Amino acid sequence: MKEAHRLIITNGTQVLLGLRHPDDKEGDKWHIMGGKADENEDSRIAVRREIREEVGLDIEPGELTYLDEYNGWITYYYFAFYDGEIGQGDGENTDIKWFDFAEIMNLSLAFNHLDVLLDFLEKFNDKLG
Repeated sequence: MKEAHRLIITNGTQVLLGLRHPDDKEGDKWHIMGGKADENEDSRIAVRREIREEVGLDIEPGELTYLDEYNGWITYYYFAFYDGEIGQGDGENTDIKWFDFAEIMNLSLAFNHLDVLLDFLEKFNDKLG
């Protein structure tokens, strides 16, 4: 089974999402950023590297919040608090934007990321703003 590693980045009231490139699978949809690990790369190192590449931010992943099997992939979701400026990524996303948690229901989200974010909100509501 293939593995992916993603980071739910929140400032407490919003979540940072990337808009997938139109040519990518599930293109033109918002997603929780991250990606595949390099060979023999630790999950936390992989997600930190991916976020540095995609958003230009060096964010230490917090706790593992969600482990998911979806469409032949196992995905590790971590979360981190961050309330600074958004960096410049490598162009993998066509846009990167903060969304209020209430807005996510109206977004076109890639994969099963709506379910993941709703589960995250249920589990961590007491830690959020």
